[in-house]
Amino acid sequence: MIALLQLSSAAPPPRIAIVGSGPAGLTLAHALNTLPGAEYEATVYEKYDGVSTAVGGGLQLSSGAAILQRLGLGDALQKAALPLRGVRSRQVGGDQLLELDVREAMAGAGAETIGGDGAFAIMREELQKLLAASLPPGTLQTGAALESVDVSGTYQYGGARLAFAGGATATADLVVGCDGLGSVVKRDCFPDAAPPAYSGVKVLFAVAPGGSRPAGTEGEFHQWLGDGAYCLSASYGAGGGAASDVLALCYRDASAGGENAGWEGGGGLRDACLARLRAADMPVEVLRVGEAAERFYETSVYYRNPELRWSVGAAAVLAGDAAHAMPPFLGQGANQALVDAYCLASELKAVGAEHAGIAEALGAYARKRQFATARLLLNSRILGFLETQSGAGAAFRDNFFRVTGEAGIAKLVFLDGAIPRGV
Repeated sequence: MIALLQLSSAAPPPRIAIVGSGPAGLTLAHALNTLPGAEYEATVYEKYDGVSTAVGGGLQLSSGAAILQRLGLGDALQKAALPLRGVRSRQVGGDQLLELDVREAMAGAGAETIGGDGAFAIMREELQKLLAASLPPGTLQTGAALESVDVSGTYQYGGARLAFAGGATATADLVVGCDGLGSVVKRDCFPDAAPPAYSGVKVLFAVAPGGSRPAGTEGEFHQWLGDGAYCLSASYGAGGGAASDVLALCYRDASAGGENAGWEGGGGLRDACLARLRAADMPVEVLRVGEAAERFYETSVYYRNPELRWSVGAAAVLAGDAAHAMPPFLGQGANQALVDAYCLASELKAVGAEHAGIAEALGAYARKRQFATARLLLNSRILGFLETQSGAGAAFRDNFFRVTGEAGIAKLVFLDGAIPRGV
């Protein structure tokens, strides 16, 4: 049930309606409740009946791990996740193209670490559980499917009116769109946003029980580059000492499909996944994960240009993928969502000190985060284009990976997203 916001006879703190209980929304709520400064009443609205949907994939956290450490959640992350200590890129035939010592790279850059590690791998569901458990009771309202947002008028209880499926409504002083690619907040509050364009690349994810990958590789991400295809094989913490093995197969396909189609069990996607892995000559290591996988997900990757406007006065603002949809090729979607949330909360907490009001805080947040996210978004597009090359393009790609690895450029690209920017 949705709890309607009410004002008491005493002037309450400004109320913030956070739409979406993904990494950005839950981190923002936690930061608003724990960072020092101005007080707010934060409510997270989630359309599903709970955050533990058991349908998410794996997340690599580096700059995001630093944010969790700053918020006092580093120990919880360390217990739930696996440390990421290395990345190896190879041709499908086995020839190594580059190798990155993640732990050494982050230590050399002075990155924040947790128990000596600066990067971690965790299943999305476990991250959501970790964040949700840190919130005060009543903060998270599930089963609240947002249908529309109106910030065009002045309301008795705030600057935004939210309408939910089933007829329930709520008002807030500020609504934050953390609702991802299909953001209702973005649709209704930023109607001039450019439509997405299909990238020509699709991604097929598969999740298998831990132990499907070779023993001793749990702390390594393995990248396999074939003709017209690229596959990542990795292990992610699944809580309680367990792990899940995940593969992400990226391949070129001129026919545009849908986004967020949803996870499913075996059946057609399983057969399609295995067929594509074999067609790309992926190694036995990858095929074993695909054969052991219990659920699959396929999505078409769409490119969205960086938004120039992230807020509407003091009434609405975007964060995470709703503000800057990250292609998956750099693994930066969750990281930048967490950094957004921390930055936004920090600026809102400075109202009354550094900022005269909420509108000024939102402007400061956008100025700090827009350039950093736009750069990563562009780098991710370039990487996705290169990784899925075929023929002569694949030969160029392989040489590019060798050169950038030997020259240290690959390490710099990794560190660009691994260290929080603008916070």
